[in-house]
Amino acid sequence: MNLKENSVIDKWCQEVWNKGNRNAIDLYLHPELITHGLAGGDMTGIEAYKAYYDGFLNDFKDVSLEAEEILIGQNMEAVTCTATATHIASGKQINIKGMMMVRLENGKVIEAWNQFDFMTLYSQLGYSMVLETAVAQ
Repeated sequence: MNLKENSVIDKWCQEVWNKGNRNAIDLYLHPELITHGLAGGDMTGIEAYKAYYDGFLNDFKDVSLEAEEILIGQNMEAVTCTATATHIASGKQINIKGMMMVRLENGKVIEAWNQFDFMTLYSQLGYSMVLETAVAQ
């Protein structure tokens, strides 16, 4: 069995991110969506996700999100993936790895857990992380 053909996450990646079809967000996300691991915390609802999506596409173009390894359970899916894009302001290319796990209800994503290598993304954009140290008084 080809898991990609049956994967909601793979269809999501193709339609929403690779084709840039914002309208498809409503086809794949449950109205009571809870998203973990993006935008610095949890997001609730489709409109919050759309705001995240719009913000990301405001900063990046030529976005590709490719599902690689896929696991499918009764109402759960998990994938490893690679995200690539071009940072609009700098023209720099990004290429990061990630994982997504979703819980489905009636064929739509009702809860999603995301883990992407944002440290690598920032590094590829030229940022470096510097620890602040406390000065003893």
